Amino acid sequence: QAMRAAIETDPKVLAAKNEAAGKRAAIKTTASDKDFNFNATVLGGVEDVSDEIAGVAAILKASRVLFDGGKIDAKVSSDTFTAKAAEESLTHVRNERGARLAHSWIELERYTALQRLIDSRLSVLDPLLKQLEKVAASGMGDAGQVAAAQRTVSMIRVTQTDVAEKLAQSKLKFKNYFGATPKKTTYDYRLMSRALPLGKPEELA
Repeated sequence: QAMRAAIETDPKVLAAKNEAAGKRAAIKTTASDKDFNFNATVLGGVEDVSDEIAGVAAILKASRVLFDGGKIDAKVSSDTFTAKAAEESLTHVRNERGARLAHSWIELERYTALQRLIDSRLSVLDPLLKQLEKVAASGMGDAGQVAAAQRTVSMIRVTQTDVAEKLAQSKLKFKNYFGATPKKTTYDYRLMSRALPLGKPEELA
């Protein structure tokens, strides 16, 4: 539902939808040229005011194209293909929008999971590092072990900073697409997989 709402409210999708509707309407407009065209004129007047003589006349004209060499039919056929192209363009715009939305949601969950993983590792490593530093300060431990541990933690913290930055970017992009970050809802991978058409890529293309 969130994906559908975000797709259908996208300005590009709305523009493509209006374009397709306009092309469909053009078919009916062109086809109506083969129908009867009516033109009516109503005339009224007074011959003698004192005798209260008045009259009304109506003129009705009807015309219809009997033969035009197939111009109208050709135009209807052309408008039909144009409308079909507009429908396919709308489908393409929707699919493109859906792909961007899905990618942003996957990226958000990916970096959220990585952030949790790194935080859990650091919560375990930090106390160990402090203990090693105390041992090294007392001169009873191996300074090489402490340095190696510090390098390991430094690498993890660099990764943590990188992941935190990408997580912030993914949250911002998600908010721009959906309006707010999800609280409990997760990306439904199986639903998206089932929605994909079956067949060879060459045949689908």
